[in-house]
Amino acid sequence: MVVAIVSEADQAEILSYIDGLPPSEFLDQCSTSDRKKHWHECKRTQQELHASLKAWFSGEPEPVNLIRPCRREIIRMARNRYLYLYALIQEGWDEIKQYAEEVGYPNFPGSPKSTFLSIVDKEAAGHFAEAYPELVTGNFYQEYSPGKEYKLFQDSKKLRAGKIKNQLKIDRIKKDLNSTARMRWRWMFHQLQDICIQACREKARRGSDLELRLREYENYEERFAMKIMTQARPGNRPQGFSWKKGERNISKRGGAYVS
Repeated sequence: MVVAIVSEADQAEILSYIDGLPPSEFLDQCSTSDRKKHWHECKRTQQELHASLKAWFSGEPEPVNLIRPCRREIIRMARNRYLYLYALIQEGWDEIKQYAEEVGYPNFPGSPKSTFLSIVDKEAAGHFAEAYPELVTGNFYQEYSPGKEYKLFQDSKKLRAGKIKNQLKIDRIKKDLNSTARMRWRWMFHQLQDICIQACREKARRGSDLELRLREYENYEERFAMKIMTQARPGNRPQGFSWKKGERNISKRGGAYVS
């Protein structure tokens, strides 16, 4: 496993940054008990990621009391994904800066570390913003159906592999993948990461170290996405949920928001 080169000072800064996510100010602004509960859930995830990353940096075993057993594998994968991403940003920094200037990205961060931390910050903000869909889409109601997401994920894999020939089905899948709500979430919370990845895709020379880092990251990103989607597989009877004006409704397993 190739990982980013991170000095002890940068390790401390990265760990401190993750430890502060989501910001306590977000909790102060929560107007409902469900939103407060959601903040604490997001906080626990960041604390588990912090514990796993700290153990990785130090070479020590992960503290078993700080990471829930049911979350251990997904937290490790999230940690490794970040390490691959940081390694990619470091390797492709000159190309990323050039590409950001070419596309006119405003206020682009000034170093690989600050870029990485901005991506981490936006991802954490995106997870917390599930409780505030109106700030992203303008709609106070949002529903998450694991079953629908799993089907779309599988359909998109088939589409990329050229296994779907029916044009109507192709158009439907593309429409779902590029829905206004989905693209707004992408633009608000993942645009910086997308810029970095696209820069490396367009500027990596064949056989270069940058191409190698890019393939490593993309392969691991695919594994990570597949792991998440496995949990949403209908056979696992996952729970769906919806948010409406700060109130969260969680379905029974295999219930209302799953199909």
